[in-house]
Amino acid sequence: MCEVTKNDPRRVPPAGSDREREIWQIAIELDKIREEWGSPILITSWYRPQAVNRAVRCELSVH
Repeated sequence: MCEVTKNDPRRVPPAGSDREREIWQIAIELDKIREEWGSPILITSWYRPQAVNRAVRCELSVH
């Protein structure tokens, strides 16, 4: 989860939430792709909740 949240506690979804489960599901699928390709996958932006968007003055997520 640290890679997704950039070790920022504001980005960590509530434990047991749908968002947390979705992030884990995507991470598992991406890991399968990484294994198949034999190299890392670079993701530059992933999960940023509304509170963080507001803190960086970005009301709408472009993802």
